[in-house]
Amino acid sequence: MPSNIRTTKAMKTYAKAHGLKIPKVSTVNPFWGGGKRTLAWRVSGDAFGAGNASAQKTQDLVDMLFGIPFLIYGKKGPTVERLQRDLNTNPYTNSRKLTIDGEMGPLTCAAIKSAKYWMGYASAHMDPDLKDQVAGEWFFDLLEKNKSLPSIYKTRRANRLEKAKANDTPQIDLRLKALGIVKGELGTMEAGGYSNVIKYNTWWGWGAVAYCVIGVSYCWVKAGSVAFKKGSRWANTDAMLADGKAGRNGIHITHSPQPGTPGVIDFSGHSDPDHAITFVKDNGNGTCETIEFNVVGSNGMGGVWRKDRPLRQCWWFAVEH
Repeated sequence: MPSNIRTTKAMKTYAKAHGLKIPKVSTVNPFWGGGKRTLAWRVSGDAFGAGNASAQKTQDLVDMLFGIPFLIYGKKGPTVERLQRDLNTNPYTNSRKLTIDGEMGPLTCAAIKSAKYWMGYASAHMDPDLKDQVAGEWFFDLLEKNKSLPSIYKTRRANRLEKAKANDTPQIDLRLKALGIVKGELGTMEAGGYSNVIKYNTWWGWGAVAYCVIGVSYCWVKAGSVAFKKGSRWANTDAMLADGKAGRNGIHITHSPQPGTPGVIDFSGHSDPDHAITFVKDNGNGTCETIEFNVVGSNGMGGVWRKDRPLRQCWWFAVEH
């Protein structure tokens, strides 16, 4: 069965199961992108009625399934530059400006999720590992104000703004407390030079394993965070990034790191995190100062040391509690 027919059947099945109106598809336009032949669905605007809640559920469905996937992680070019400029001037968020480099890296993808959150996208549609790492036509139309936010988006946005007011101060206090503990660990060294035998692994209970994430968890648990949990959250960069992208377990990705913000760095550029880091300050030259566990210092000893890292390769996590 051709892929477009299978995709159409899947959309109809999903819509019927959720009591949603099936939109009218006016054209099906195949194109090449990301090394795979993909269908770009252009959905007729009159399929969504007058903007009521039911119609917007349908819009959410179409945005999730048929958003035009021309921008994904790793993409480069002038359209990405346009997106970055739009994100820097969008009226829904006021945060760190992106470098206009035409590359869809961690910061740009995190900025997309942030914009969508404050626009009022449904939470289920904001995981960058799913459709929402993509910037499609609907997103561009809202970002560039070619279309107004639907009423259901406005309601979500208002609720999130109210929630943010209540949570800002406790979250800042917690982050700064964690940063103080991280700074207090500077210079802590492994037994025998570079052995992974160190107090953070004793605390976690796994023996002499890689501890770049475990060290971060140690500090946040000591600070009183309930997102981080001894023995379970987190010891692995992949698990932490997956939770951050999905907004699970008390963390979500952010493109605006502040002193104390934990993160992971992607050395390869393939959305595959290699190492955990803690943001200290922006160096103003595209790099940031970090404090890191499980690295080698200038003395050749493994432990906790300061480093400088390129911002564009880092995924950052806002800790909610």
